[in-house]
Amino acid sequence: MPRDSFDPNTVPSPCFVIDEAAVERNLTRLRSVHERTGCSVLAALKAFAPHALFPMMREYLQGTCCSGPHEARLGAEMFGGETHVYAPAFKDDDMEELLGIANHITFNSFSQWRKFAPRIQAADRKIECGLRVNPEQSEAPVALYDPCAPGSRFGIRAKDLAGEDLTGLTGLHFHTLCEQYSDALERTIAAVEEKFAPFLDQAQWVNFGGGHWITRPDYDIDHLCSMVSKFQEKHNVRVYLEPGRLLQSTQAIWYLKWWTSSTTMARSRFLTLPPRLILQTFWKCLSLLRFRAARSIRMSCHGRCDWEG
Repeated sequence: MPRDSFDPNTVPSPCFVIDEAAVERNLTRLRSVHERTGCSVLAALKAFAPHALFPMMREYLQGTCCSGPHEARLGAEMFGGETHVYAPAFKDDDMEELLGIANHITFNSFSQWRKFAPRIQAADRKIECGLRVNPEQSEAPVALYDPCAPGSRFGIRAKDLAGEDLTGLTGLHFHTLCEQYSDALERTIAAVEEKFAPFLDQAQWVNFGGGHWITRPDYDIDHLCSMVSKFQEKHNVRVYLEPGRLLQSTQAIWYLKWWTSSTTMARSRFLTLPPRLILQTFWKCLSLLRFRAARSIRMSCHGRCDWEG
């Protein structure tokens, strides 16, 4: 069967199918961003971590971004390239494991950085460290998913960064987007440059986070590449992108069948996953539906909801 042709009737049911041809088309778009700008594009494992596809994915992407030691070990051992890790907080045993596998570790607060800096600096391998910043530029369409909402504890605001000693830190990380286009990134970059200019001059790399819909056919890749190139040249930094939904967003990459006539799992050219993972995916699909429905909800910072019709 050709890789760009898929008949759902040819696979057993229930099964969770990954269309390799569609994944590779998306990866080709992402590699074009890397080739045109020199930035690094990372696979966000918390959104898409099918290790059977890692041999193909690593041909297009420069590494992985992870949310903890388990994802980091998966990325380091089975994907390769750079292994970036960010979490709102790390436990002592998490950090002990990360010291042996992570290339970049981003901290959400100065207290976390101060706590673990001595251990990182004493490690027998070089680890780049950075801080997540909050540009206070709300772009997410739903307040519940807005990391820059009033009262958010994701990232450090510019006023809280002033006067701090950044010795040992080499980069900044921001994340404001959620399934959005390049115009939202443009506004975020403007806010970051306005509020964090002194710190950008000291940085060696800047992570633009995730939420970029780069693989959508109507996404303006030319605009993205222009912004990334100008930012890198202006601030003399390396830019990282970690679009988490990049491999799930277009052309039926995921196909979920729920037929009760058969429960036999058979091997085929396409990847199939066991029923337990199918159930997990089903709940993720429900979460996504709730997210899309929530676009009509306005959330206040006090936790109240006002329905807009």
